[in-house]
Amino acid sequence: MKPYIKGTTFPTVVDENNTLVNQFQFKAIPNGIFIDEEGTIRLLKEGFKVDNPEYVKAVERLINGEVDKIELDDDAARNEPSDLQFQLAQTKFKLGMEYVKQNRNEATLKIIIQRATS
Repeated sequence: MKPYIKGTTFPTVVDENNTLVNQFQFKAIPNGIFIDEEGTIRLLKEGFKVDNPEYVKAVERLINGEVDKIELDDDAARNEPSDLQFQLAQTKFKLGMEYVKQNRNEATLKIIIQRATS
């Protein structure tokens, strides 16, 4: 994540315990959740792509105060995951976090890519 947040002026966190994934039942990664100082969710996007110009512009508009909230259209994110899909995503997340702790970056990336495409 570090290369993507270089130069940003707002706090960025990694949900190491998968708390938000569980709450929103995301089945893809990475996810973009932008919360203002009062705790209001201003953007919630499963499968947030930092290299997508539309997404970058949306975040810039939020940061610059041009809009209060952004909704990015994504039909795939609206489909509810089956119990099996959700359990598989949870298992892959846990495996990926273990790889991160062991500094096994290539293995971590492989899990992320598999999770994002499955």
